[in-house]
Amino acid sequence: MEDHPAVSAAHPEGDPELGGTAPPAVDERRLLPAVALDAGISALVGGVLIRLGADTIADPDLWGHVRFGQLATRIGGVSLVDPYSYLTTGHTWINHEWLTEVIFGRLWDHFHTPGLVALKSMMVLLVLGLVFVHLWRSGLGTVRGALLTLLFGVPTLLGLGTIRPQMFTYLFFVVTLLLIEAAEEGELRWLWLVPVVFAAWVNLHGGVLAGVAVLGLWIATTVLSWGRDRWKHRGSDGEPEGPGGGPGRRGLLFIMAIGVAALAALLVNPYGLRLPLFLLHTATGARPDISEWRHLAIESRLGGVWLAYVLFAGWTLWRSPRRPRPAILALLFVLTLLPLSATRHLPLYALAVPILLARDLGALRARRDARAEARGRRETGRGRALALGLVAGLVGVFAVVQSLPDFRCIPLAPDRGIPYPARAVGLLERSGVGGDLAVYFDWGEYALWHLSPRLRVGMDGRRETVYPDSVYDAYLHWQNGTDDWDRFTRMGSPDLALVSRKRPVFNLLSLDPKWVEAYGDSLAGLFGRVGSRALEQVRSTPPPDLPVDGEGLCFP
Repeated sequence: MEDHPAVSAAHPEGDPELGGTAPPAVDERRLLPAVALDAGISALVGGVLIRLGADTIADPDLWGHVRFGQLATRIGGVSLVDPYSYLTTGHTWINHEWLTEVIFGRLWDHFHTPGLVALKSMMVLLVLGLVFVHLWRSGLGTVRGALLTLLFGVPTLLGLGTIRPQMFTYLFFVVTLLLIEAAEEGELRWLWLVPVVFAAWVNLHGGVLAGVAVLGLWIATTVLSWGRDRWKHRGSDGEPEGPGGGPGRRGLLFIMAIGVAALAALLVNPYGLRLPLFLLHTATGARPDISEWRHLAIESRLGGVWLAYVLFAGWTLWRSPRRPRPAILALLFVLTLLPLSATRHLPLYALAVPILLARDLGALRARRDARAEARGRRETGRGRALALGLVAGLVGVFAVVQSLPDFRCIPLAPDRGIPYPARAVGLLERSGVGGDLAVYFDWGEYALWHLSPRLRVGMDGRRETVYPDSVYDAYLHWQNGTDDWDRFTRMGSPDLALVSRKRPVFNLLSLDPKWVEAYGDSLAGLFGRVGSRALEQVRSTPPPDLPVDGEGLCFP
């Protein structure tokens, strides 16, 4: 007579009440070292992630994110009209990151720099911690789970070197994949969370489109697989159900209903249908001027990382004893190709590989352990396990302590990121000049933080969310010195222009009789329109004693 599956799973030796024998007693002397080792490795992973997550430099958009969040809090909602630029009149401001910016603004108002860095560190810990826990639950153990988490977490850590709304996309992308994985294992009830996730995600960052694509592809592949299996089994009395044979008819209808609910959840935002349509429009457009939107070059370092991940995924699928899952294979295939269209998708692929292949990796480890036990493998000694757990835990605590100075300052760090014209902007701030300022794209939000509302900027990192396409096109020609290059400064007629000395526009303004350089340093040139009051006001003001490129300064 066969054991009941539930009884066999819980008590391999049977249940005494059903006539079986009692399960073997747990040897606490052997259990304690294993628990200590697991706890120590977990503490080490957490400490390392906090240490790496706290290491932060200022992002060009951070000034704007905080300022725009403060504005939304002050007026009690999103602003459809932009008060910071002189070239956005009549153009609706669709702020697709408004909720993230509210969070940033409130954290800055109440906790300043420690609040912002703590948020980023917590998100790094949460995102990669979920990956680690999933690997551990899939049978990889703490050591292997920790190593894979750190190896596949490199692109995420690079993507979160600054404080950006992308942190929420990383989190909800991982959550979406975990919900899909649960559904693949027959736990369909967890899919109820997907519409809730999407409703929050669409207000936090435009990366919600990645979630829509992944969910849509999984649903479509699941439906097609179900149809294929039904065709194969036509004429039979039943339908395959469960993890090995698909969700069944009722499960399939439930999955499709979740897909409809998830799409409807995208409308839960201040702009309604306009926001998802706007995100779709911007995501499908080319952005060659922004490095992370360029395709991933395979010959680069990041390209080598991507190739290593691809080879690892291929090896795992080839060696896995588990039955191939069409929906998961489709997701991996599409996510593998995404970085080749835009480098910024590499972290999403890196997060997807360990999540979608965790159960295959766990099956491989189980098979290897079974073979090792058959050969009489020796277990790690109790004393050694306790010592390793203690050392790992102490290293984790030390890593957290080492991260504490990073919570006090977000450095401008021109050697690691973008140099900021601290002295030139400080001169404008000291002069008290007002009016309109044509400014280099990467410096726009740095300038509006320090100079608004006296000075309005002509361009900043919000791009198409607030500027018409015609304005951004004119700006690109202005910076690059192409076509009708000075059309940008004829828009709104600014009296001041702050440009990088490395851009062609610097030389063109130097040769243009309508402009005079009022201030210059090794990084930036500040020009004034001939005959303007602003030019004389800047010229008569001594520059402040600040580093030219912001070296040594902290946000803001």
